[in-house]
Amino acid sequence: MNKYLDIAPEVAEATQLGLVNGVSATQFAPEATASRAMLITILYRAQGSPAAAAPDFSDVPAGSWFTDAVGWGAKKEIVLGFEDDTFRPDSA
Repeated sequence: MNKYLDIAPEVAEATQLGLVNGVSATQFAPEATASRAMLITILYRAQGSPAAAAPDFSDVPAGSWFTDAVGWGAKKEIVLGFEDDTFRPDSA
């Protein structure tokens, strides 16, 4: 039996609200490490995915699934970049 098929009600609700997605159509992977891009995207979606300017980070490509979220988070000073003008979206 796949342990991710029986997800907690809180995860089911977060998925239904569009705050999070699974790693596939049938798996959520709750023990996986969340990246910086994942976390700011959850917060961004919780705020209704407002319009956002492109972020000024060299490692956040235009049109990626997290571009608007990082732009929004940077403008709101929820997230900061690093000294080398990167965001490091894949870092934990």
